[in-house]
Amino acid sequence: MTRAVAALAVTWLVAAVAHAAPAAATPFEAGVRVEGAVTVEYAGTPAAGCAASGLCGVSGVALWTPPKTALLRYERGERHVVASLDFFFEPAATRAQVMRRLPDGTAGTCTDARQTSVEVSTVARGRGEAALGLRGAGLGRADLFTTACTGPRPEDLAAALPVQRVPLAILRRDGATVDLRGERSFSAGGLAGVVRSTMVLRVDRSFPARDASGGRRGDRRPVLLATFAIERVTGAIRTGVRADGDPARCGPLDACGLAGTLTERLPVRAGSLRLVSAGGSRGARRRFRAALGLLRPGERRPHGPVEAIGVGVWRTAGGTVSADLARPGGVPGCRDRAAAPAAQLFLDVRGRHLEASVLRLSDLRTRCPGPYGTVFGTAASGRVPLRALHRRRIVLRLRQTSRRSSGGFRTVTTPALKVVLRRTSVRVVRGADSLTSPGTVLIR
Repeated sequence: MTRAVAALAVTWLVAAVAHAAPAAATPFEAGVRVEGAVTVEYAGTPAAGCAASGLCGVSGVALWTPPKTALLRYERGERHVVASLDFFFEPAATRAQVMRRLPDGTAGTCTDARQTSVEVSTVARGRGEAALGLRGAGLGRADLFTTACTGPRPEDLAAALPVQRVPLAILRRDGATVDLRGERSFSAGGLAGVVRSTMVLRVDRSFPARDASGGRRGDRRPVLLATFAIERVTGAIRTGVRADGDPARCGPLDACGLAGTLTERLPVRAGSLRLVSAGGSRGARRRFRAALGLLRPGERRPHGPVEAIGVGVWRTAGGTVSADLARPGGVPGCRDRAAAPAAQLFLDVRGRHLEASVLRLSDLRTRCPGPYGTVFGTAASGRVPLRALHRRRIVLRLRQTSRRSSGGFRTVTTPALKVVLRRTSVRVVRGADSLTSPGTVLIR
């Protein structure tokens, strides 16, 4: 499945769930002027455990410069306030420079820069205040300081990133100021350092607020929805990493000769997947019903292609990614173990096959140097004949190898995953507005 198709699937199903939920109060939105930046300074220290990870002798600095404008949004629930800062108006910039002391007394230097577009969400207990800053949950936080150089993981910095609790009454005032200046220390995974912020946010109500509803109404046409339980996911995904052999590409990253393996494990315990017929015509529903083996006795098999797409969400029990990277000449490499990025399962009907893909929702990174942006997206894929949908239980084996080259690194991903699905129900629902409604149950 391509990233564009996957993004469309996520957007469609997320919108469906949103439309099916009870009506909520209209979110508050306002423009924000952004000043300042955030700097992370760090070094490998014995107290942080640098010897075990091979990071002793490493020191670096990463600078995140936000765009000059952002969108402030918050929504009040019964017991909390969900607030977000959307930095999508223009790209932010991340720059890093990391020095590695070599045994002969010389030093290697990694210099990297990239652009980011992020959204950071926070939750504040109570209905009268919003928590604003960079210390938020979600994917945006993972993109702030990560580059191809050695550096801390997002979770290492989470508690040190700036955040401020502000009364909602103040945020509604034009010109209100949120001061995110300050510094905090951190220590994890062999690296210790400090986060310094000079950021200040100023509310500017003259910004045009975006339409929270997107200006669209949900599709009310009937669709066929097949629900599956994700019983288990076993196996691992191994990604071989090798720096580009061209000194002009690997040299600035201090990566020439660097090679090794990233091993990702996703011990899934439970989850669910929804496979939905595309289009609201009766013929589209009948073709999907035929693919599921649910035609009634004597009912003619319809002609034409089957169109359906599905998204699965699961819970993992301690998913990990382990890095084991070596350098030539006996120079110490890097070893690290961190939490695996969140991932989802996607299904797509292509001709006479059901294609399955596991997509990472953020990049695969550890504290070690390595590829950034080249192993985002599809982590594993495979396919089974479409007739496999006739069975209540489907076994998917995702083993398709993928090769990529970008950002000064070459990667070869070799998955060996086994996914077991069990169909629990099939029902007709009223399109994207009613995916969570009972609908008309055809089989359970």
